[in-house]
Amino acid sequence: MKKIHQKNGFEYRCERYLTDVTWYFRPIGFKAFLQYCAHENGLRRTLKADMEALLNTPESAKKYYDEKLLRDSNVEEAAEEFERAKSAYEVTQAPGWEDNFRGNNPGKIGRREADLRSAMEGAKARLDHAKRLRALIDG
Repeated sequence: MKKIHQKNGFEYRCERYLTDVTWYFRPIGFKAFLQYCAHENGLRRTLKADMEALLNTPESAKKYYDEKLLRDSNVEEAAEEFERAKSAYEVTQAPGWEDNFRGNNPGKIGRREADLRSAMEGAKARLDHAKRLRALIDG
């Protein structure tokens, strides 16, 4: 279990993987930890000082949490995104699809297909995350 810090009515923790550090926070008593990403605020990486700076003003931290929770738990939007990504990827499975990419660019077809597959898998992961968050909120 990761150490959970507390500050101004919020709990926060970090996860480390090699050089990557990800910070999560939630108001005390809430079930869902949400990721805090200082990249959204123009910073290159998120430090503990960034997390604590957010939590120094509980009103803005609560507002950020509520907006992010609403955005991340929107199952309908995530499902639409997944359907768009899935239909874009399915085009690559149609016969003759690669005829649109003939030319002097070796590997372009494979890269395009890999990009679309990656986008579809990312959209599926966001949909699953939204469903988990919705389940936590509702029940």
